[in-house]
This record gives sequence, C-alpha cells and structure tokens, in this order.
Amino acid sequence: MTGADRARVAAVVRRNLPRARLVHARRHREGIAASLAAALNALPQRVDEALVFLGDMPRIPAGLAGWLVRRRGGRGPSVRPVMNGHPAHPVLLARADFAAAAALTGDRGPGAMLARRGARTLALRRGWRGAAADMDYRREFGR
Repeated sequence: MTGADRARVAAVVRRNLPRARLVHARRHREGIAASLAAALNALPQRVDEALVFLGDMPRIPAGLAGWLVRRRGGRGPSVRPVMNGHPAHPVLLARADFAAAAALTGDRGPGAMLARRGARTLALRRGWRGAAADMDYRREFGR
C-alpha cells in the first residue's frame, strides 16, 4: 500500500519484496480508512481474510500474524488482538467484515466497527509487546 511518498515507498518494496503487489491509496490524505478501503477493494474475491498491518507499528513480533490466523482457523469472526486492555496489531479481518471496513471514513481504523460486529478479542502474551508499539514520531523509531 502506498500513500504519501509513493515513489520512495514503492522503490523500497520492490527492492525488498519483488513479488509484492503494490496498491496506491489515492485518497490517503483522508485518513487510515481510505487506505484500508483501497487495500480491501484490491483483494481478489477468493481472499477470505486479510491481516491489517499499520506502517507506524513496525515492531510486530515475528510469528504473531501466523498465530492469529491459526487461532481463527479460517472461520468465524474477525480477530482483534489486545495487549493489556489496549488495541494491538495486526487485525485479522474476515471476508464478512470487508465491506463494512471499506465503508469507514476518516482517520480511524476498524476497531469500533469490529466491536459492534462481534469480532473476537484475543489477549496477547507479554512477549508480544511490539504489537502495541505505535510510533508516530521519528524519534520513537530509535528506541
């Protein structure tokens, strides 16, 4: 997914993940919901679930995405990870929630929508602290 700095982001992705498919969120300035909609609308119909990773949360622990997929087991509601009572990432969206997530607006993710729709909440163990490490400022990346 590209938004701001489209060319620079695309160059890094192509260099490191040459098989990755890039999707540009034309309305990215409208907030995270526009980027999420662009990504979900670009998925083939055969995709039954999608993991949502945020660019400002680069410390997602290795293995967490696979753990979430295994816990959902290819069926049931979307999965919202939680760390010490706070939202964590990645979120695992079930196909049943794609349209509602793609219809969101503004700079809010799907958390509230998923809560209303009965998403499963999974508490994460302490060793996966990076799942809640939101880094909004350049100085935070040095920590």
